[in-house]
Amino acid sequence: NNNNNNNNNNKRIINFTQMDGQNLKFPDNHFDITTGLFSLIFFPDVNKGLTEAYRVLKSRSSGSPGMIAVSGWADIKKIDWIRFSNKALRLALDKRNIVLPDTSSAPPPNFQRWSDINALKTQLENAKFTNVQIQFLTQRFKFQTSDQIRSLWLDMSKSFPSLDFALENFSNGNREELSHEVADLFAKLVIERQCETPEVKDCIGYLDGTAVLGLGIKP
Repeated sequence: NNNNNNNNNNKRIINFTQMDGQNLKFPDNHFDITTGLFSLIFFPDVNKGLTEAYRVLKSRSSGSPGMIAVSGWADIKKIDWIRFSNKALRLALDKRNIVLPDTSSAPPPNFQRWSDINALKTQLENAKFTNVQIQFLTQRFKFQTSDQIRSLWLDMSKSFPSLDFALENFSNGNREELSHEVADLFAKLVIERQCETPEVKDCIGYLDGTAVLGLGIKP
């Protein structure tokens, strides 16, 4: 009918193309907006990725300056699910008398490269973006059941390379057993913290996560 035809006409087709973000196969001055949501932080060469984003954005001379929006994780101390996950994993491995290597003196992992708010600002400005604005954004996730908390950890264990590595290399062939044990400990830690912060209502536990957001304009 006419209504369906109108709805179909209003739909926009989005094409997805996989390529190297440090070597984009797009012409100069091509896009109005580029985004890198928790992706650029994993680039081997972030500066190269930002420079490519700058290149493919439209410039002010085209009538409307292009904009970039990128995000990454803040300091690990401000990301509850990572803090509690690391603690739960260590508790589980301690029970197995497995000692993780000391990484206290190691450089921070790539996903922490923008934990310093000035680091992202500097990188955007080095890529020639102007009007750079940086801000921290915090989101709170509340849970009604322990199963919801456990499910979160089990999902994370499949997508976080460091967790996947630990489960694969320290489970002695019982990856599934270790994974569920850590999930139980993770939920317990989250619920225990809730008992210490009774001002947070309507949940049995919560997790806060803080990200850093950077915006810039191509002049």
